Amino acid sequence: MKQVVVLSGKGGTGKTSFLASFAALAGECVLADCDVDASNLAILAGGLEGEEEPFFGEGVARVDPELCSRCGKCEEACRFHAVAIPRAPGGEPAGPARVVEIACEGCGLCGIVCPEGAITMEDRRSGTLVVAESRHGPIVHARLLPGEGNSGKLVTMVREKAKGIAAGKGLDLVLVDGSPGIGCPVISSLADVDGAFLVAEPSVSALHDLERIHQLLERFQVRACLVLNKFDLQPGVGERILAFCREAGIFPAGKVAFDPLFLEALQEGRSIVEFAPGSRPAQAVEEAWRGGKEFLKI
Repeated sequence: MKQVVVLSGKGGTGKTSFLASFAALAGECVLADCDVDASNLAILAGGLEGEEEPFFGEGVARVDPELCSRCGKCEEACRFHAVAIPRAPGGEPAGPARVVEIACEGCGLCGIVCPEGAITMEDRRSGTLVVAESRHGPIVHARLLPGEGNSGKLVTMVREKAKGIAAGKGLDLVLVDGSPGIGCPVISSLADVDGAFLVAEPSVSALHDLERIHQLLERFQVRACLVLNKFDLQPGVGERILAFCREAGIFPAGKVAFDPLFLEALQEGRSIVEFAPGSRPAQAVEEAWRGGKEFLKI
């Protein structure tokens, strides 16, 4: 089984659009949308609704009012101001400690410093994992609840579920839609993958982002290839990006010119190779897939 991730230095480069096209070109495979903070692969590939499973991430502090002595040590220790003692106008404690759930980071320090053992940590539902059927095979994606974090743990859950489905169905390819940037969700997306497609646009900031991703990939020893999107908007910068890739050992899988057909395909909820097969942009995406597939030995 091969696991291949598609990454970008920032959002909006076309990462999910390319992955949806790669899925259409690859035949039946398993899709894993690990951009859990803004999951949208199912909009293009199908499979928005499916079997749901709750995700419990960070815990939340709970105060037993019968045990609370109103000493205020929890209030002093919490740097997030999530635990507070209500006070009367004169400043005297007016009740047991209260927890502001949206501010609680689940660190558990308040429970450690509480001399009465009045504070415990409880599981809090942070999101939902969804297993559905896309047009190209099973898809696993997730939704974090507003304001919730710990998305790296949820990314791992999405990937493990996708890998298990692939093994159970005898499918030999898992395509992973990673998060933009180089943070915790991206690191979780990279673990144990067999290769990576990097999507970049011709801009100075994109070159900087590409350098950062390359450093991360080197630590994970992941081979990578590049798709340069909208390369014709700034050809000079695009050449600088390609030169960097040659020096860094990143294979230039393909270049795709700007084309309004991509927007039309998005509006129809389809990948470009499904929406406009045989068109210039669809052919460019197919060429990038073939080149990357050969380089990564998918």
